[in-house]
Amino acid sequence: MTEPRPIAVFDLDGTLADTAHRQHFLEHSPRDWRGFFAAAPQDPPLSEGVALAREAAADCDLLYLTGRPERCRADTEAWLRAHGLPEGPVLMRGDHDRRPAVRTKLEALRGLRATR
Repeated sequence: MTEPRPIAVFDLDGTLADTAHRQHFLEHSPRDWRGFFAAAPQDPPLSEGVALAREAAADCDLLYLTGRPERCRADTEAWLRAHGLPEGPVLMRGDHDRRPAVRTKLEALRGLRATR
């Protein structure tokens, strides 16, 4: 039996996607998360992160892990395709999950570890 390929996990915002143009949505209270996520399709790619994901795909299965809500899936997957990123599942938070991204991401990683 062959060993499964390793998994390389990539975050999107700030790793593959440059979110600088939409940070203003988060500068005031209350934060405008809807506006922040709605502007995501216009994110320019971060060349170093994209290059690393492409390089990792040669030896690893890719998985994208993001704090974006599920309602952003179509735009997120279209963005990945438009910027030539390798295929891989995209794990997203539930639309009504208001926990900090670090918690939702750790939960997803623990679940992934349990399946490998």
